Amino acid sequence: MNSKRSEEELFILWGMLDIEFFNHPPASHAKVAEQVIEWILWRERLRNNQEETNESRRQCDAKTIAKLNAMDTNDPELLLLEKVFKRLINNRGSDAMLLLQAAIQKKISEISKRQQKIAKAPRLKNRHPLSLMVDPIVQEEPTIKVNSLFFRLRKISKDNPKAPCKFDFSKEIFIPIDESFTPVPKTNLSDYLFRAKQRLKRATRLA
Repeated sequence: MNSKRSEEELFILWGMLDIEFFNHPPASHAKVAEQVIEWILWRERLRNNQEETNESRRQCDAKTIAKLNAMDTNDPELLLLEKVFKRLINNRGSDAMLLLQAAIQKKISEISKRQQKIAKAPRLKNRHPLSLMVDPIVQEEPTIKVNSLFFRLRKISKDNPKAPCKFDFSKEIFIPIDESFTPVPKTNLSDYLFRAKQRLKRATRLA
């Protein structure tokens, strides 16, 4: 067992101990703590091929507990989990789960606040000029593929002096006439096509 736990091994606890997990009876904090300890010990036995005998399991469990107890990280992101592990193996299972549950609730609250902030952020009044070129083509041909779309856009940008974007062959990018918008690489065209199709679907449902 490595003295420093991998990100996968540490953060799997967050998945196991989702806030809903605590709400499923009989998931008392003590019971959850027992299950987590058993899961950690069981995984270490499997990884070290120590599942065959009671003695091999006992020896592996002792090493796992010693490693967890000796865990000493300088990584700020892992300090909480270090504390959780040490409480788990020092007969403070309920305290460990309460600490982890509080951390999960805080994380959920932070995510919710970020999402609300994003939702309240002012939207761009105008979509990217390339979208204004893509949308009419998709409305005319809803099943169009990205390669066909590219050839249509390239022709428009070449033939129409008033086209919102011009295609630069040397760089393979669409360059907006309005310099406040960023150029779009040809490789990103599939994203514009997908969003145009989604907008068309929404408009069709609302019609």
